[in-house]
Amino acid sequence: MSKGHYISVQGVPAPQGSLRAINNPHTGKAMLIPGGDDASRKRLDAWRKLVNRTALDSVARSEYPLIEKGCPVFVAITFGMPRLKKHLKADGAPRDDAPVYVASTPDIDKCVRAILDALTGVIYVDDKQVAALSVKQVYDLVPGVRIYVEEIEQ
Repeated sequence: MSKGHYISVQGVPAPQGSLRAINNPHTGKAMLIPGGDDASRKRLDAWRKLVNRTALDSVARSEYPLIEKGCPVFVAITFGMPRLKKHLKADGAPRDDAPVYVASTPDIDKCVRAILDALTGVIYVDDKQVAALSVKQVYDLVPGVRIYVEEIEQ
Protein backbone atom coordinates (compact mmCIF):
# COMPACT_ATOMS: atom_id res chain seq x y z
CA MET A 1 0.00 0.00 0.00
CA SER A 2 1.35 3.40 -0.96
CA LYS A 3 1.66 6.07 1.68
CA GLY A 4 -0.20 8.70 -0.27
CA HIS A 5 -3.60 10.33 -0.12
CA TYR A 6 -6.40 9.28 -2.47
CA ILE A 7 -9.21 11.80 -2.80
CA SER A 8 -12.32 11.50 -4.97
CA VAL A 9 -14.78 14.38 -5.31
CA GLN A 10 -18.02 14.35 -7.27
CA GLY A 11 -19.14 17.58 -8.90
CA VAL A 12 -18.35 19.69 -11.92
CA PRO A 13 -14.74 20.93 -11.70
CA ALA A 14 -14.42 24.71 -11.68
CA PRO A 15 -11.43 26.54 -13.15
CA GLN A 16 -9.54 29.14 -11.14
CA GLY A 17 -8.70 32.09 -13.33
CA SER A 18 -6.01 34.66 -12.89
CA LEU A 19 -6.02 37.35 -10.25
CA ARG A 20 -6.53 40.98 -11.24
CA ALA A 21 -5.29 44.10 -9.52
CA ILE A 22 -7.62 46.86 -8.40
CA ASN A 23 -6.93 50.04 -6.48
CA ASN A 24 -8.03 49.90 -2.83
CA PRO A 25 -9.98 53.14 -2.32
CA HIS A 26 -9.10 53.27 1.40
CA THR A 27 -5.35 52.74 1.20
CA GLY A 28 -4.60 53.76 -2.38
CA LYS A 29 -2.60 50.54 -2.80
CA ALA A 30 -3.23 47.84 -5.36
CA MET A 31 -4.89 44.65 -4.13
CA LEU A 32 -5.40 41.35 -5.94
CA ILE A 33 -8.87 39.90 -6.39
CA PRO A 34 -10.07 36.86 -8.35
CA GLY A 35 -10.93 37.50 -11.97
CA GLY A 36 -14.15 36.47 -13.69
CA ASP A 37 -17.80 37.26 -13.01
CA ASP A 38 -19.68 36.73 -9.75
CA ALA A 39 -21.25 33.45 -10.87
CA SER A 40 -17.92 31.87 -11.83
CA ARG A 41 -16.32 33.07 -8.58
CA LYS A 42 -19.18 31.51 -6.58
CA ARG A 43 -18.83 28.21 -8.49
CA LEU A 44 -15.07 28.24 -7.88
CA ASP A 45 -15.51 29.00 -4.18
CA ALA A 46 -18.03 26.16 -3.75
CA TRP A 47 -15.81 23.73 -5.70
CA ARG A 48 -12.66 24.57 -3.73
CA LYS A 49 -14.56 24.21 -0.43
CA LEU A 50 -15.89 20.81 -1.52
CA VAL A 51 -12.40 19.60 -2.51
CA ASN A 52 -10.94 21.02 0.72
CA ARG A 53 -13.58 19.33 2.94
CA THR A 54 -13.14 16.01 1.14
CA ALA A 55 -9.35 16.26 1.57
CA LEU A 56 -9.78 17.06 5.28
CA ASP A 57 -11.96 13.95 5.66
CA SER A 58 -9.34 11.89 3.82
CA VAL A 59 -6.54 13.10 6.08
CA ALA A 60 -8.65 12.43 9.20
CA ARG A 61 -9.06 8.78 8.09
CA SER A 62 -5.44 8.42 7.02
CA GLU A 63 -2.36 7.43 8.96
CA TYR A 64 -0.36 9.92 6.87
CA PRO A 65 -0.29 13.48 8.17
CA LEU A 66 0.27 16.80 6.45
CA ILE A 67 3.35 16.64 4.21
CA GLU A 68 5.92 18.89 5.86
CA LYS A 69 7.19 22.14 4.38
CA GLY A 70 10.19 21.64 2.13
CA CYS A 71 9.27 18.06 1.16
CA PRO A 72 8.65 17.63 -2.58
CA VAL A 73 5.24 16.30 -3.59
CA PHE A 74 3.86 14.30 -6.53
CA VAL A 75 0.24 14.96 -7.50
CA ALA A 76 -1.82 12.97 -10.03
CA ILE A 77 -5.16 14.47 -11.03
CA THR A 78 -7.87 13.11 -13.32
CA PHE A 79 -10.70 15.50 -14.07
CA GLY A 80 -13.96 13.89 -15.15
CA MET A 81 -15.91 16.49 -17.11
CA PRO A 82 -19.61 16.22 -18.01
CA ARG A 83 -20.30 14.51 -21.31
CA LEU A 84 -21.84 16.61 -24.04
CA LYS A 85 -25.29 15.53 -25.23
CA LYS A 86 -23.94 14.98 -28.74
CA HIS A 87 -21.60 12.29 -27.29
CA LEU A 88 -24.52 10.21 -26.00
CA LYS A 89 -26.84 7.64 -27.51
CA ALA A 90 -30.59 7.87 -26.93
CA ASP A 91 -30.24 5.52 -23.92
CA GLY A 92 -27.67 7.85 -22.26
CA ALA A 93 -24.63 5.65 -22.93
CA PRO A 94 -21.61 7.20 -24.69
CA ARG A 95 -21.55 6.78 -28.47
CA ASP A 96 -18.81 4.53 -29.86
CA ASP A 97 -17.16 7.50 -31.57
CA ALA A 98 -17.41 9.83 -28.54
CA PRO A 99 -14.07 11.36 -27.54
CA VAL A 100 -12.37 10.27 -24.32
CA TYR A 101 -10.25 13.36 -23.66
CA VAL A 102 -11.48 16.94 -23.26
CA ALA A 103 -9.79 19.33 -25.68
CA SER A 104 -11.85 22.43 -24.95
CA THR A 105 -12.80 24.66 -22.05
CA PRO A 106 -12.21 24.80 -19.20
CA ASP A 107 -8.45 25.14 -19.46
CA ILE A 108 -6.82 22.20 -17.70
CA ASP A 109 -4.18 24.40 -16.03
CA LYS A 110 -6.87 26.58 -14.43
CA CYS A 111 -8.65 23.48 -13.10
CA VAL A 112 -5.33 22.28 -11.66
CA ARG A 113 -4.76 25.64 -9.95
CA ALA A 114 -8.08 25.29 -8.09
CA ILE A 115 -7.19 21.79 -6.87
CA LEU A 116 -3.65 22.62 -5.77
CA ASP A 117 -4.89 25.65 -3.84
CA ALA A 118 -7.70 23.64 -2.22
CA LEU A 119 -5.18 21.05 -0.94
CA THR A 120 -2.83 23.67 0.52
CA GLY A 121 -2.71 23.44 4.30
CA VAL A 122 -4.54 20.10 4.24
CA ILE A 123 -2.35 17.62 2.35
CA TYR A 124 0.80 19.75 2.06
CA VAL A 125 1.87 23.05 3.59
CA ASP A 126 2.21 25.02 0.34
CA ASP A 127 1.42 24.19 -3.29
CA LYS A 128 4.94 25.26 -4.27
CA GLN A 129 5.97 21.86 -2.82
CA VAL A 130 4.46 20.21 -5.91
CA ALA A 131 7.53 19.04 -7.82
CA ALA A 132 5.86 16.49 -10.14
CA LEU A 133 2.40 16.61 -11.64
CA SER A 134 0.38 14.27 -13.85
CA VAL A 135 -2.95 15.55 -15.13
CA LYS A 136 -5.62 14.43 -17.56
CA GLN A 137 -9.06 15.73 -18.38
CA VAL A 138 -11.54 13.18 -19.66
CA TYR A 139 -15.27 13.03 -20.28
CA ASP A 140 -17.18 11.13 -17.62
CA LEU A 141 -20.83 10.31 -16.97
CA VAL A 142 -20.19 11.22 -13.31
CA PRO A 143 -18.24 14.50 -13.23
CA GLY A 144 -15.63 15.12 -10.57
CA VAL A 145 -11.96 14.72 -9.81
CA ARG A 146 -9.74 11.90 -8.61
CA ILE A 147 -6.55 12.98 -6.87
CA TYR A 148 -3.53 11.10 -5.60
CA VAL A 149 -0.84 12.91 -3.59
CA GLU A 150 2.38 11.53 -2.12
CA GLU A 151 5.66 12.81 -0.80
CA ILE A 152 8.58 12.22 -3.14
CA GLU A 153 11.29 10.33 -1.30
CA GLN A 154 14.73 11.85 -1.81
